[in-house]
Amino acid sequence: MLPVTLHSYLVLDVAVCGGAAAAITVLEPLAAEGLVTMVQLRDKRGSDAQVVDLAKQMQATLRPRSIPLLLNDRWHLVQACGADGVHLGQDDGDLAQVREALGTQAIIGRSIDHPREWQAGHDYHGIGPIFSTSHKGDAGPVVGCARLAQWRSEIPGPLVAIGGITVDNAQQVMETGVDGVAVLGAICAAADPTSAARRLQHALRRAHT
Repeated sequence: MLPVTLHSYLVLDVAVCGGAAAAITVLEPLAAEGLVTMVQLRDKRGSDAQVVDLAKQMQATLRPRSIPLLLNDRWHLVQACGADGVHLGQDDGDLAQVREALGTQAIIGRSIDHPREWQAGHDYHGIGPIFSTSHKGDAGPVVGCARLAQWRSEIPGPLVAIGGITVDNAQQVMETGVDGVAVLGAICAAADPTSAARRLQHALRRAHT
């Protein structure tokens, strides 16, 4: 089921949305219309208590629709807020330690910049940036779709592409063979996030026709 879950992966960035309340306003219609298949809560500025509170609010919307919620980096909060797992950066925790703490049912993903960074035991890997992005200051070199297609054949297991993905290039990215695309600015920074998510869904469907 995980490759399907990765198809339309929203990285809900609280700062880009304009705060916690705005993030919920962005999320609710997307979940109601089935426009996202997985959500990662990214809040670099909030306290642990604020992240837990927001995640619980999000789960009230996501859980009835069976849309998994992951936390960005803060795996120690997953059980406290009832999230479904965590997405780790390359230096954000030892897999064995995180797996022992969260259990076998938790979803654990990790960011990589190159196939050599792939690690067995993760439920999926996120690779990028595929295109230039301003939303991740420590992003590695741009991958591009040609190299992504090559790397897809070298990376075992579920793979999601991230970084600079928009409505205009999402179809091209999906056609490389990845299991899904993760978007942040294309939805969170859009004037009409719901409309942007609808157009993104159309683009992703075209990749399978």
